[in-house]
Order: sequence, then C-alpha cells, then structure tokens
Amino acid sequence: MQAHKPLEFVALIVGAIAIVTGCSSQAGSPLGSSPTGPSASRAHSLDIVPTRVKIYNSGSATISGSGSSACWTISPTPLPSVSPDTDSGVVTLSYNTECAGPNFIDISYAPVSGADAICTFVTTYNMGFSYSVDNSEDTACTATPSHNLTFDQLFSYDPAGSLRTHR
Repeated sequence: MQAHKPLEFVALIVGAIAIVTGCSSQAGSPLGSSPTGPSASRAHSLDIVPTRVKIYNSGSATISGSGSSACWTISPTPLPSVSPDTDSGVVTLSYNTECAGPNFIDISYAPVSGADAICTFVTTYNMGFSYSVDNSEDTACTATPSHNLTFDQLFSYDPAGSLRTHR
C-alpha cells in the first residue's frame, strides 16, 4: 500500500498546478508576473467607468473650470475654458470603482472676472451616473441628457436671466 503514496502525492501536485494555472490571468505565465496586453486592459477597465460631458457657455464672457476628486480622473486636464456661445468639446470623467474615496466629483465654472457667478456641475457614480447642478444666486445652470452619441450629458452655464437656446 505504501507503493501508491508517491503516486498519490504526484497526482496531488499535478492537480494543484492545474488549478493554479487555470486561475491565473494568463495560463502558462510564471506565477507573480503581471498580465500585459489586451487581457490586462480588460481587467483594468472593469474598475474604471467613464462618462462624457460637454460644457456649453450661454454667458457673454469666457468661463474657466476647476475640479478634482481622489477617485476621479478628468480628460483633458486642465478643464477647457469655454468662450461665449460655444462648448468645451467632450470632457471625459472617469470613476475608479475600487477607490475608497468619494463617488462624486464637483466641477465649477465661472467667468474669470465674475467670481460670484459660479456654477457647480456634480457627477455621481452609484451603479450608474447621475448629474445635478448647484447654482449660485447669479446663475441658472442646467444638466440635461444628451441625445448625441458622442457625449452623455450637457452641462449648460447660464448667467441668471440669460437662458439662451443650446446647441
């Protein structure tokens, strides 16, 4: 009966190797190496969820934006300044779902010369994105869903009383 013990041990080792190889992200790679190539970016992209927004300026002065949060990245950085009656182009806000910090990011826009006319656009991630706006006394800014495939939400900067039609 003792003659079978070495064979049982070998079978146990082979089975353990098969399990470890099957569970690694790249079969056949040495243990401890990190995956590279397409499988690595797929695994990473599950943690990062992006949304695309545009900022439209209905005001009569160029506006500048700022904002940051520990669990978010913004592209392009810095946020673009937006001339009157134009938009920022697409801005990508990406949330890292593995981050232990805030699940929201505030982006504030105001004219360089009119610090009281501040509008804060809030993007929150909770199994999906939601958008809201905090207006100062001097703004009437809005956040509206986009019907355009290139971006998800239109943030409109509007000085109080201007409310022009947006593109």
